[in-house]
Amino acid sequence: MSESPSAKRLRRVTSLIRNRWWIGAPLLVIVALYMLPLAGAPPATNPNEVARIELGVAMATGAGLDIGPVALVYGLSEDVARRSGRIYSDKAPGLSFLAAPVTLILGPLLPPVPDTSLPAFWPLRHLLTLLLVALPTAGLAFVIANCLPGADPHRRSGLAVITALATPLWAYATVFFGHAPAAVLVTVAWALLLRPGAVERPPNRLHALLGGVAAGFAVTIEYPTALLAAVIFGALIARRTPRPTLGWAAAGTIVGLLPALSYHQLAFGAPWLTGYAFKAHSGFQAIHARGVFGVSLPSLEALWGVLFSARRGIFYFSPILLLAPLGLWQMFRRRGFRDVTPLAVAITIYVLFAAGFVDWEAGWCAAARHLVPIVPLLTIPV
Repeated sequence: MSESPSAKRLRRVTSLIRNRWWIGAPLLVIVALYMLPLAGAPPATNPNEVARIELGVAMATGAGLDIGPVALVYGLSEDVARRSGRIYSDKAPGLSFLAAPVTLILGPLLPPVPDTSLPAFWPLRHLLTLLLVALPTAGLAFVIANCLPGADPHRRSGLAVITALATPLWAYATVFFGHAPAAVLVTVAWALLLRPGAVERPPNRLHALLGGVAAGFAVTIEYPTALLAAVIFGALIARRTPRPTLGWAAAGTIVGLLPALSYHQLAFGAPWLTGYAFKAHSGFQAIHARGVFGVSLPSLEALWGVLFSARRGIFYFSPILLLAPLGLWQMFRRRGFRDVTPLAVAITIYVLFAAGFVDWEAGWCAAARHLVPIVPLLTIPV
């Protein structure tokens, strides 16, 4: 007796659930835990969030890139740039660009600020954080788990939970900062372009294109991730990746960068000029005037600070990441240098960048927020 179509579909769904339980069950727990802080977030506006949200609202309401009219309602933060009598967010614009369509579509469903058409700040902030930061970061854990070819489901689910709940990603998944979304995109680019565990096969054209877009848009969301994009392309070149594949990856990266370059041109007069060149706050002007946009040679004080100090040390807040060097050694013994070298180089360069930042404590944050984009890379060897 032949099986009915409905019975076949049910059997396929049952098989999928049975074989992929290690994704679904932890994911539900992670999403639930990420949502808890959103429900009880204290009404203390963070300048980093305010500037990003105001740019998204300005674009959604037709005000353009000038956040001045929106700031009259939500309040003017210190993270702004001034040029030609206008006020702009000085942050990388990627997260704000994603916020604009969400605000346009869902903003009218939220309670408004009295006597205005703008959605109330805190309901909008929670909605944007949930959709654009918390949910993608929860999914990131399973991108990392898939970087373990041949690993059993228990180890994959364990790594996903460790990444999501035992690292600073948990904290940054609950705020409207760019660090966690940038970490998501960097990890996607790493998985698609460098193919951990399968380095002998270059990415196909689609993966190269999508990986390039992810790498480029990571920079559009968080400028310093350009260092990680450079490591990815350096590894592709070192592996003698075919030129057509490199071309697709480069094309994707340009596509991902176009929103940032366009924003810079329209707001600051040139594609290579960022809001940091027009800082309105005199204290921040002084910081960013030192070195290259506030980054100089690393100091031992800052290196200790971002790695081990009780104030910002990433290993202090997430001691399980101390296993990363041992994990890299084990990866080298199993897979050789082709998988390990890009990871080691990326982690080293980014740590030195964070230790070279003049303001390495980085204001309102938990742990070393500048290191958050490499947290997923640190957990892969764990």
